[in-house]
Amino acid sequence: MPAQNDIVNRRNHVDIPSMAECSAWLTAQTFVAFDTETTGMWAPVHRLVEMGGVRFSIDDGTTDSFSELINPQRPMPPEVIPIHGITDQMVASADTAENVLRRFAEFCGDSILIAHNAPFDLSFVVSELERFSLPLWNNPVLDTVDISRKAIPGQKSYSLLALSQSLKLADSQLHRAHADADLVRQLFLKSLSLFQSVDSLESLNGVADVMTFEEMRPRPVSLSPEKTLLGEAIARGGRVEIHYARPDSAVTVRIIQPKWLHSRRSSTYLTAFCEMAQDERTFRLDRILEMKAV
Repeated sequence: MPAQNDIVNRRNHVDIPSMAECSAWLTAQTFVAFDTETTGMWAPVHRLVEMGGVRFSIDDGTTDSFSELINPQRPMPPEVIPIHGITDQMVASADTAENVLRRFAEFCGDSILIAHNAPFDLSFVVSELERFSLPLWNNPVLDTVDISRKAIPGQKSYSLLALSQSLKLADSQLHRAHADADLVRQLFLKSLSLFQSVDSLESLNGVADVMTFEEMRPRPVSLSPEKTLLGEAIARGGRVEIHYARPDSAVTVRIIQPKWLHSRRSSTYLTAFCEMAQDERTFRLDRILEMKAV
């Protein structure tokens, strides 16, 4: 496997759409594309094992990097090691999440943060901040899944790997925080035309879904009796068939592998691997009309 820095350097250049119409506000902003690696899928019970970030601005080709392993203070589950390649030996002398998150907060400053499938990364960062009684960060957060769906419609998959391959940013994905953060940076720059008229945080929120750390604060997710099957499937790694009402009212039947639940604003969402799409998808719980175990 190539070294992580070799991967980042090989794909460091990206052709940026014209900035001629970008507002002074947008070009004055500093952004941090970031990614996390973890011991599992569910933030309340799993831990961070790596943080990576790339700080940049639109009108400046330079980047600053952050990359640190994190000691989760528990054994690494064997099933996640083949995914990111991080072992107990690698994190044995690493610092705790408390200190790494303090340093990452300093690295970010008041930058706008960007992540791919941001609710996942935010849920882990928020859980760790609360675990160590640290204040939640005030940075606004953008999601390149949301951005890519608007800027690059019609893609078969919006996973980080699929988009990177489609846009010829990379042939493979390391699943390491710094390398994946740089892919997030490049995805955002590839979608820059979407933001050319943005001249304030308020107008940014009109173009993309701006998230906050406060709204990702862990809250108890109560499942109605007819949906407790989802909680059981998450706990045991089971498969569930669902009848799902899409926003256009069409109902699709899918087999999913539920991963984790989270609440945002007034809705509860389920993130799951969808076998029909062969990709991870997020489903709003109130749109799941029927379900049964597979």
